[in-house]
Amino acid sequence: MRIHQTSRGLGVACGVIAAILLAGPVPAPLLAQPDAPQPDAYLADLRAEAAALTPLLQTDAVRQWAAATDRLTPITPRSIFVRRQPTPAVLSAETFAALPENERDGFAEQAIDESSYYATRYGTPLCYARALDLAADAAAWPSFDGLRVLDYGYGQIGQLRLLAACGADAVGVDPAPTLAARYALPEDQGPYPPTGEPRASVTLVTGLWPGEQDTADAVGTGFDLILARNVLKHGYVHPLTDTPAWSRIDLSVEPEAYLAAVHNALVPGGLFLIYNLGGPRLSDAQYNPAADINCPWTRAQLEAAGLEVIAFDRDDSPAFRRHIPVFAWESDPAALESNWFVLYTLVRRPLE
Repeated sequence: MRIHQTSRGLGVACGVIAAILLAGPVPAPLLAQPDAPQPDAYLADLRAEAAALTPLLQTDAVRQWAAATDRLTPITPRSIFVRRQPTPAVLSAETFAALPENERDGFAEQAIDESSYYATRYGTPLCYARALDLAADAAAWPSFDGLRVLDYGYGQIGQLRLLAACGADAVGVDPAPTLAARYALPEDQGPYPPTGEPRASVTLVTGLWPGEQDTADAVGTGFDLILARNVLKHGYVHPLTDTPAWSRIDLSVEPEAYLAAVHNALVPGGLFLIYNLGGPRLSDAQYNPAADINCPWTRAQLEAAGLEVIAFDRDDSPAFRRHIPVFAWESDPAALESNWFVLYTLVRRPLE
């Protein structure tokens, strides 16, 4: 779940569903599904965005990742079915079609096009570029080929498909049932690209990691990189004021156990990157948890988990602000320095 376009978080399922359901009206129910992929303008726009972003990228690995937008494939159009009342629910077309007629009341169809497929509601998948640059630079990776990457709270599939197109086994984990409904077709997981000669694979897991055993088993271990982009904020894990349950991160285990799971899921030398962005911490003199972007653990806690700290709450605002005009996220260039802030923490499992 993401709180707004550039502020992401994992939360309990009801909060995730509520955020989607409040986003706007959806058309009336229809069961018909198109038979063949029909490309729209989104992928062309994304490739143009990647070309504009490339001069700002720092590593060959991420330049290759951005160029992989040329290998993103059109999707099979599909729909999800959304109900707001009495109990919020989001279903895939297949699950909805299997419901008895008397249980379909209140559902409305929401079409999924390439934009809402690759980027959901949270902006371009290319917003991952800066975080991936930091990881690739720290590890001296010439490419992502042969790596295994976990995106914690992935929220959208675009960045994972780009990694797979570069040869990485990309795994995304998120508790949001909306994602399971959105990515319910066989082509959404497994070898990628789904036609031609696959480079690697995409795996999507719905559930709480690492506390749910089935989820942990599906995610697996052996990761070269675990990335939490705009998810593991201090304000989501340890908010300084009372906040609604849906706006908090459910680590699913105690904080120390979470770090132990990260350590155990990484290969020796593997990286764990927490990359958070947000606006001013105080808005109208009120504390804003989404803008409390510090690491939710102390340096001492990270080190006690056996992780080597490379960077702790390091300011990356100037570098990321250069990406924002490419994404058209800010209409007023003068507001970049007052509205956009980034901190990241990067740790490594030591070589054994």
